[in-house]
Amino acid sequence: MRFGIIDLGSNSIRLVIFEGLSRNPHVIFNEKAIIGLARGLNETGNLNPAASDLAITIISRYNAIASGFNCERLEILATAAVREASDGSNFLARVQSAVPSVTIIVLTGDDEARISANGVLLGNAGANGLIADLGGGSLELAHLSNGEVMESVSLSIGTIRLSDMSNGSLLLAKSIVEEKIKNINWADLVGINNIYLVGGGFRAFAKLHISSTSYPLSMIHNYTIGRNEARNYAPKLIAAKNPSRDKIQIVSTKRLDDLPYVAIIIREVLRAFKPENVIFSANGLREGWYSALLPEVIRQQDPVISAAKELGARLGRNDLFPDALLIWMMDININLQENEQKLLIASVLLCDVGCYDHPDYRAEQSFDRIFLQNGAGLDHVVRAFLAVVIAIRYDAKLTDRFLQGALCLLDERRRDIANQIGLAFRLAFTLSAGIAEILKETKIESRKQGLFLKLPRSNTVFPGEAIDRRVALLADSLRVAGVVEMV
Repeated sequence: MRFGIIDLGSNSIRLVIFEGLSRNPHVIFNEKAIIGLARGLNETGNLNPAASDLAITIISRYNAIASGFNCERLEILATAAVREASDGSNFLARVQSAVPSVTIIVLTGDDEARISANGVLLGNAGANGLIADLGGGSLELAHLSNGEVMESVSLSIGTIRLSDMSNGSLLLAKSIVEEKIKNINWADLVGINNIYLVGGGFRAFAKLHISSTSYPLSMIHNYTIGRNEARNYAPKLIAAKNPSRDKIQIVSTKRLDDLPYVAIIIREVLRAFKPENVIFSANGLREGWYSALLPEVIRQQDPVISAAKELGARLGRNDLFPDALLIWMMDININLQENEQKLLIASVLLCDVGCYDHPDYRAEQSFDRIFLQNGAGLDHVVRAFLAVVIAIRYDAKLTDRFLQGALCLLDERRRDIANQIGLAFRLAFTLSAGIAEILKETKIESRKQGLFLKLPRSNTVFPGEAIDRRVALLADSLRVAGVVEMV
């Protein structure tokens, strides 16, 4: 099944096509055009005429693409510019005439805030804090508490609108944003843990920040920095009005003009709400729309486990082995905290994802596949942890160069744990060849005296140098002695 959405925004138009109904959306097509539909709206009350004509052409193209991909459902979501423009209804009539079979929905500001919040929740179940979704015409804010949308508000300070209202004066733009935020009666949100930033302007901010550091993962979704780091970086983008901006090649030239206003909005939001962490989300309005299509049983799935299960089922050889491996692992004394148990479960589900790769490159290919996998609910630390586990399972070492970027994202304890789990997997596959019935004949357990592997006197499992070596490596990682016993 394929589902398409055309996000008709104040600054850009984007078509996204999703395939299937999954806790982690699979996007098979994504195209965007920045046209500035709201440019001049604040002064004239009407949509940008040239952009309106171009929008009809683009939407017609997107309809043809969706049809070519056999989308079962295609909808247009129109946001601030269309709902506020005096000629908005005439424009929509032209759109409907061009694509008569497509449903058009004009969202209110509250609709935008809540749908975007649901998009963020698709990747951050149970999130607490504030969501800020920035478009060309408006800024939507929503308060989340334990995964529920509480208050929401729409402010008319999108990047295009703010540029027009301030007539290019950054000082005036700052005052406008400060005044708009000041009128929100959410004093109880001051000092929240997290703020989730959604929208193209915020993503451009994240791209530039990532490029200015030695951060090991060039991935915006769930990229997280501290409040002070974000506030201190903002002035560099406010200064992007000068000619040096021509040297910036990471974001589109059309987006560069927005950067000073994006930075001003970020600084004022951070000043008002004082979050500890700034989390950039690639999920927003479109993913929130998709979320509404999901059956409740899918929506309630843990996103990390769901992503691992999908990838493992697609690439593994034996769907019975992960359960057997998890049970086998239970008596190994790995120092997992309660909230980390799902990392072990996800690792087990991914234990065989490199089986079809070239033997000489399984470690690296499996690492890349997991570190860079599609998964809305995977933060960067989780990605790094799972990727390191599976690389170790395929004979990588913590000193290998390709692991160093991911290891930078893990503290020392989690590096040790990832290494221990990976070494345990390596031993389990050596013993059993990935066959659940064979693994069940063996038993491994941690005692005060050391790590003991018990092997049956049978024809399916037999001791040898490879097993001795892998037991020794695992025991050494646990800082105990390793013993192999025949029973």
